[in-house]
Amino acid sequence: MIDTSTNKIQKTLETLRKIDFLKNELLKFGIVRSKNSPLGDFSEYITCLTLELKAQNSTGYDAIGLNGIKYEIKSRTVDVVRIDGALTKFDFFVALFFRKGSYRLKEVFLASKQNLQQMKILKQKARTSKQDRLYLSINDFKGMVEQEKAKNITYKYIDILNDN
Repeated sequence: MIDTSTNKIQKTLETLRKIDFLKNELLKFGIVRSKNSPLGDFSEYITCLTLELKAQNSTGYDAIGLNGIKYEIKSRTVDVVRIDGALTKFDFFVALFFRKGSYRLKEVFLASKQNLQQMKILKQKARTSKQDRLYLSINDFKGMVEQEKAKNITYKYIDILNDN
């Protein structure tokens, strides 16, 4: 049964107001670009700093680098990242995995669009992926690293995050 006590409702509303206030503050600081998941915007922010990219508000990619190279950036507190669509708008994909609760960075991977397309075909043949969605776990990325089809770039983030 749901607790509908006035005290709990008031505390919930108060918490929602605080979250909204904090999201607005992060928008003002330029750390986040939307009122969506702060972790996603924060991940885009630190990736742009780390890889010297420029943030973009474009469908299909989140940042742009030298020579117009486009990057899609995804972050999760679970060990699986979902990539939607036909993998056509970006050149490279950055996946950041954080520890749930503490938000400490676990691992960061960089993979090219071509290598993700190959992985998508393999998963579709094995019937482990549906339609235009590709689900990749940390272990999938580690396997891609072993096959030299992705890079673990966690070390690049250590200075920016100060090992948090």
